[in-house]
Amino acid sequence: MTDWTPKVPPYESQYSATGHTDAEDCVEESLCHIIYMLTGKRYSPRALAYLTDVSPTGSSVQQALTTLKVYGLIPYELWPTPDSFTWESYYAPIPADVLKQADFYDIRHFATVDGNFFWP
Repeated sequence: MTDWTPKVPPYESQYSATGHTDAEDCVEESLCHIIYMLTGKRYSPRALAYLTDVSPTGSSVQQALTTLKVYGLIPYELWPTPDSFTWESYYAPIPADVLKQADFYDIRHFATVDGNFFWP
């Protein structure tokens, strides 16, 4: 069994207490954390959530993986999660020069819990 403890990503809240806003981007947060644990590279769940077009009811794994395949992942330092945000500020459009710096991964080897491969 693998000990993932040393590879746990830095904590960041998807809830802004001062803005009283939940980003509803659990799927995108999780996907960015998995990529971090596998690669050591930190990516922006905020950017992935914006590109996935997360709604107030969230999104799906399928939507997030399709978005990752099409747009890639934005390095965290280029589009970080602010400490305080509103829905509008969290989901502000990403500048084109930031989008151009996305990294792409072939994650077809990721498997679901039941062992079936999952890729949109």
